[in-house]
Amino acid sequence: MNYFKEIIHGTKTLLTGMNVTGVYFFRNLFTRKDIITQQYPDNIDTLKMFDRFKGEVIMSHNELNQHKCDACTMCEIACPNGSIEIVFDKQPNPHTGKPMKVLTHHIYHLEMCTMCGLCIEACPQDAIEWGQGFHHTTGNRGDLTKALNKSGSELDPSRIKKPKPKPAVAKKALADKPAAKPKPAAAKVEKTEAAPKAEAKKEVLKKEEAPKAEVKADDVEQKTEKTEK
Repeated sequence: MNYFKEIIHGTKTLLTGMNVTGVYFFRNLFTRKDIITQQYPDNIDTLKMFDRFKGEVIMSHNELNQHKCDACTMCEIACPNGSIEIVFDKQPNPHTGKPMKVLTHHIYHLEMCTMCGLCIEACPQDAIEWGQGFHHTTGNRGDLTKALNKSGSELDPSRIKKPKPKPAVAKKALADKPAAKPKPAAAKVEKTEAAPKAEAKKEVLKKEEAPKAEVKADDVEQKTEKTEK
């Protein structure tokens, strides 16, 4: 009896699992509305991948060929297998005059990338993102090493760090604040408090030493009497 129950249960679960597949099969068999399979590479010019597709890491540029990367190397540090290399130079900051990093080459080794996305999450400037490119077939491995920053591109001026303005209100408040009165020295207060205590201790010691001295005097007198006898 259990044998037939197991057969019925197995058939039921099989049909449940193939429900979605069966619906698509019979619908496309006659209407061909929901064709999912793409005829690649015949449609390579018109094929568009979905938004969450991870094809490669790219660097976005605006219409002035400016990017957001300030060469902080956070993406290079976050990459677990060394797929990213940051090459930078140092130039004076136009606002502060202090040396600042300027990106020269953002090298991306696609052949080593595992598409983990840690570099994109680590970027504080949102300079890099996922791209839709997927056609990377090549016979030369060197073609998979790319520079993400375009030729002649530069850092967006709005991304250059500016000096923080000093609050004028705080300065004025400090200037108007009256000078604090000097506090009495703690050492003097301690001395004045400790003086009567020291005198009291001396008196107690004198009282304790007085009977001892009398006892000693009596012992001396007794000894002298014995010697005279």
